[in-house]
Amino acid sequence: MESEGAVVLWKTSTEKKKLRYKWMVSDGDSKAHAAVKNIYGGNFKVEKLDCAGHVQKCMGKHLMKLKASNKGKLSDGKTVSGKGRLTEGKIKQLQKYYGLAMWQNTLKKPNPSQTEVDVAVYTMKKNLSATLHHSVHLKDPTKQHRYCPKCESSWCKWQQDQTSGTTTYDGSDTLPKEFLEVLTPTFLTLSNSNLLERCVRGTTQNPNECLNSLVW
Repeated sequence: MESEGAVVLWKTSTEKKKLRYKWMVSDGDSKAHAAVKNIYGGNFKVEKLDCAGHVQKCMGKHLMKLKASNKGKLSDGKTVSGKGRLTEGKIKQLQKYYGLAMWQNTLKKPNPSQTEVDVAVYTMKKNLSATLHHSVHLKDPTKQHRYCPKCESSWCKWQQDQTSGTTTYDGSDTLPKEFLEVLTPTFLTLSNSNLLERCVRGTTQNPNECLNSLVW
């Protein structure tokens, strides 16, 4: 139904409005985008943008799946789940951090240059690396927080302390060091440059969802 509806809307744009839509905001492997990608013919292709909100939720889904599928013990002799481990609360926290790394670096303009996009994607990837290492306890704090912003206004309390000479950092809620290896594949998957580039405009499907809810 979504694919057929998209085709109708996209055809209407040229028939009634005399314009062509350049982007489609969708989530995951959208069949609707495949249906309209080449609808205008020639070399003009409709580009796919990902719903940033949906991508953020993907972090939680990936981690929940990781938790459910990993029943064995890690190198420290304990399981993935349990107190001080990958709890639902910690998953929600990591999902929130992932979202902040994206949303704080989105470009508030409709048609940014490729250079601006590349810089934004690079910053997102750097912040995601910081999120991962910041959340896992390492013996050497300089390695644990090496990607965190180095300034007094940093969201990282450890880096704030280094700059201002205070002692406010409390790392008691960090995950054991074994989780660095466990979580890295998930963070690498969701730090894919092509994925982040499709999120760089900060587009969401929320307006559509509100309209759908009102219509129903």
